[in-house]
Order: sequence, then C-alpha cells, then structure tokens
Amino acid sequence: MPPEAQPILEWIVCFAPVAVLFVGITFVRAKIPAAAGTGLIVSLAAAAIIGGIGEGRVLEGAETGISSALSILYAVWPAMFLYDILRESGAFETLRTFAQSLTQDMLALVLLFAWVFSSFLQSITGFGVPVAVCAPFLVALGIRPVPA
Repeated sequence: MPPEAQPILEWIVCFAPVAVLFVGITFVRAKIPAAAGTGLIVSLAAAAIIGGIGEGRVLEGAETGISSALSILYAVWPAMFLYDILRESGAFETLRTFAQSLTQDMLALVLLFAWVFSSFLQSITGFGVPVAVCAPFLVALGIRPVPA
C-alpha cells in the first residue's frame, strides 16, 4: 500500500463506527440500542484488528466508554422523565400562562428560559440537560421548535 493511502484508510476505519450507527438508525430504521451495539462491535474490531491494540486495552476502552455513557444517562434520563411528567400532566400550559403573566415581551421570556434558566440547569447537571428541559418550555411559549 502506498504511504499516502495510509491516512485515508485510517480515516475510513475510524469513521466506520459512526457511519454504521448513522446508517443503522437512519436508513435501516434499527432501534438505537441495536445500532449502537453494532457500532460498538465495529469500533472494537477496528481497534483490535486494524489499530493493532491488544484485547485487554480494547476491552478497557469499551468499559471506560460505557461507564462515561452511563454517567451522562444518569443526568439526562431524569430530565426526560421530568419532561414526560410535565407533558402528560398539562403543566406546560400552566408554565406558559405563568411566564406570560410575568411579561408580554417574548424576547424577555426567551432570554429568561434560554439563557438564565438553562445556565442554571447547566451549572447543576451539565450533559445537555438544559436543552432537554428548556427547549420544550420554549416550544410551550410559542417559539418554533427549531429555533427553540
């Protein structure tokens, strides 16, 4: 193999797990755990076979990645649970009414939720929880979903 082809091959091998995950979710319509498991297998195989990393180091890396993912999910799952509770109980409507009673200025409400409240949540939890919590609030206030 010519030396100039080596970085391209390495890039393709490193990108393969992401591509497998994307194709599995988007085109194959696989469930996310199945697509993620397939991506994990591809990444472990790429590390072991192509990267020349020993079996112990590959499993240690997989263990580290799984523990990192679980710590993030530990923060995100309660936020999603809170969202479901608020949606099912109709509390978003109550929050919208309360927020609009504070001020009629939509920009002030957007700044209140998108900047102040999300910064507060980020300082407490991190891991993208402010997006999971504040975006539904902004949609309930009448902001279009993509800008929210």
